[in-house]
Amino acid sequence: MPSSWNVPDAAVYGLDLYNPFSPSNGAAWTPLADKLSLAAGEAAGRPLVIGEYGCRSDPAQPGRAAQWMRDAFETALDAGVVAMSYFHSELNSPDGTWELDDETFPVFSELLSRAEVAQI
Repeated sequence: MPSSWNVPDAAVYGLDLYNPFSPSNGAAWTPLADKLSLAAGEAAGRPLVIGEYGCRSDPAQPGRAAQWMRDAFETALDAGVVAMSYFHSELNSPDGTWELDDETFPVFSELLSRAEVAQI
């Protein structure tokens, strides 16, 4: 339960959000917006930081993961997310890697070049 680890006096509300779908696990395809809406009450108006997010490609529907990433970016902008970091790793991923691939890496690069992204 999120309330058990929520720190109400923290300046931001941090969370990890993944699309649980994998070609091997039968989990539903879930937009980032659906997951983010579940956290809105816990955040209590604080800025949101997505420490990790990820989506696996769907070999049966090419382009689906790319669109998920674009939609996730727009959702984050609309929700006032101040930072988010893609989990580009296969670690602790029994249902398949979260690594960016030939479909998702170009979209990730495209999104990084958007004017809304801080350039350090």
